[in-house]
Amino acid sequence: IKGSLPALYFLNSQQLEFLKGNEQKIEALNQQLKRISSEKFKDPLIQFPNENGELELQLDAGKIIYFKSESNYLEIHVDHKERPERFLLRNRIKIIEELLPANFIRCHRSYIVNRDKIKKVEGSKRGYHLLFDGRADRVPVSRSRIERFNALIERQVTNL
Repeated sequence: IKGSLPALYFLNSQQLEFLKGNEQKIEALNQQLKRISSEKFKDPLIQFPNENGELELQLDAGKIIYFKSESNYLEIHVDHKERPERFLLRNRIKIIEELLPANFIRCHRSYIVNRDKIKKVEGSKRGYHLLFDGRADRVPVSRSRIERFNALIERQVTNL
């Protein structure tokens, strides 16, 4: 009995350390779950400000196909009631990129695409081009962004 008290004390202290470690891990997991569930049920509308910060446009994120930047203007290509539509917004692509959910990928300095809308990727020695369902548009993937683009697509596939 005398020898069992130190052993019990040692086992009890190890169990407490193990419990504390698990509590921290569990708390971190719960925080991630809260973040995931809050992102999952976010309002699908994205509000786009103009260059002055004033609300100019509000669009359903699921309908946006891609953004094309030219100077300080953005063309927003949208599937709207079974026909494509374009909106013009005066703002920089970098500002808009920060407003978008994770399924939007910056594939070129002038383009951001909705990865859920990509139908096919074509490639040649000059690089990749993205094709969308029912559209003739071809969006380039710049050579400097190919590796990141591949990693994002692979991550999407492994999450399915």
